[in-house]
Amino acid sequence: MLLALLAIFGQALLGEATPRQPDERFYLTTASEIAASGTLSTAIARGDGGGGQAPVPDNYIPPLYPMILAGLAAIDPGLRAAMDCARAESIAGMRDAPGPCPEAGFRGLIALQGGLMALGLLGAFAAFRAMSRMAGEAAGERNALAWPAFSWAAFGVLLILGPQGRMAASPLPDGPALAALMGASGLFMQALLRERPLFWLAAGAMIGVAALLRPSALYLVPMLVPFLLLRPGRRWAAGWLALGLGLAIAPYLVRNMIQLDSPAFTGGYGGVILAQRIAFDLMRPDEWLAALVYWLPDFGDSLAAALFDPESYRRLAFTAPDGFYAIGNGPLMEAARARLEADGGESLTGVLIRDWVLERPLAHLAATVPLFLRGLWVGQLAGLIALVLAVPMVIGLARRGAAAGLCWLALPFLLLAGLHAGATINIPRYNLGLTVVHAAIFGYWIVALAGAARRLNPFAEGGRKSP
Repeated sequence: MLLALLAIFGQALLGEATPRQPDERFYLTTASEIAASGTLSTAIARGDGGGGQAPVPDNYIPPLYPMILAGLAAIDPGLRAAMDCARAESIAGMRDAPGPCPEAGFRGLIALQGGLMALGLLGAFAAFRAMSRMAGEAAGERNALAWPAFSWAAFGVLLILGPQGRMAASPLPDGPALAALMGASGLFMQALLRERPLFWLAAGAMIGVAALLRPSALYLVPMLVPFLLLRPGRRWAAGWLALGLGLAIAPYLVRNMIQLDSPAFTGGYGGVILAQRIAFDLMRPDEWLAALVYWLPDFGDSLAAALFDPESYRRLAFTAPDGFYAIGNGPLMEAARARLEADGGESLTGVLIRDWVLERPLAHLAATVPLFLRGLWVGQLAGLIALVLAVPMVIGLARRGAAAGLCWLALPFLLLAGLHAGATINIPRYNLGLTVVHAAIFGYWIVALAGAARRLNPFAEGGRKSP
């Protein structure tokens, strides 16, 4: 519990509000609409409506996070003022430009996110403990206790010093979504260890909560099911996991069916982010090679400048007027919408998959590789160091037959990173859950180095004897 309190304190200290971003204004505006009318409607946030007409319900994003903001605003006047100001900015057409709204008023949000993170830390410890127990005797009795303990400590440090702590004051759903994924990870790992239906049901439900905060988590269960079906005699677990997910999201799907005549989880948002992603399929071979370097954390852009011609990495930048991100939001999006209107279809996502992804599947697969790597660099250099340390760690554990726990711990987060790389621009903040895996890697090496030092210390019990 001390670590949980430190995490809250660290987030309160480091969680200074940052200048308003378009995504932040989007969520604040949507929450303001819920607080004012009780309706989940993103029309004003998307710039499709003014302030005079009645809100039209939609399913552009899941409802849980804007509902949390709206509820918190009822007891936090500062947050309510920021929400109303963001709504006014959106009505004025300031969707992509900085606005005059104050950057204060998020202390209640910091406290809420700190509390959720403390609960998530309990889930993370349950995951680390199950991971260590799966390793069994091959990991050693001392390591069975020390590995989860040091992993948990490393996780707390990463939460405080990494981007997660600094984003605690940001009205984006990343913090609550990370807490939900931490809880889901703990329940999933305990379900693998205990093999009880209730744990599988709870794990699926917690994944559903994460999906109501970040839609991509919805696909985690379908991606996990094939791996669960490979376990002889325990295939029933996949059914309980899917049932838990269904129970968690059922009220939202029923709402969509009643108000929108469609049970679709989201509508419209997926096509927008997919168009942004498909633009990167246009990379030339030299741009593809440059992307492997340019998107490395911290030093990638300067290293790319030393190794490549500027034309090889110029379009990789978000700010480039003719960059891939601008192409996805501009010409490619317009072409896809024109094709949608001409065909009389109903789904922008469907048109993009049919006429772009399936037309050039190899190009899409190739572009997914550097985008996948970019998403791994959570915490900048911490992510890169963790990946380097993971290679000898996995090899060593596999030789002792003790790698299963770590592999199961990492599997959900790597699957999500792969999904994000194939369907989104996959910036690192989409994959904050990888911090759980990074912490397990750092915890392992802390224990390993401590054990090596103990063996080399001639004064330690069982250490090397002096001549």
